[in-house]
Amino acid sequence: KGDTSGAWQDLHRIDLDCDSDAIRFTVVQNGSPACFCHRPGHYTCWCSGTHRGGLGHLERTLTSRLACAPVGSYTKRLFEDPDLLRNKILEEGQELVEATE
Repeated sequence: KGDTSGAWQDLHRIDLDCDSDAIRFTVVQNGSPACFCHRPGHYTCWCSGTHRGGLGHLERTLTSRLACAPVGSYTKRLFEDPDLLRNKILEEGQELVEATE
């Protein structure tokens, strides 16, 4: 990386989370400017909490739905029953796979 842009990263550390399903790289960015996002002038691709889309938006939507879910509703049951939530996620994942085949 950096042959065209002149930007590069010095790797300082690699960490795994507690169950080893995510990796974090700690780097120092170099270059002029030291920007590594595809969006010009952005230091990082990890958007701040003000970004309207992505996982932040999903988290805000779920938090709102949990707060407003009526007792006994399907939404409330999904939040309260790990097995029901697991099965719903598997069902949605299967539908996604079938839609893209």
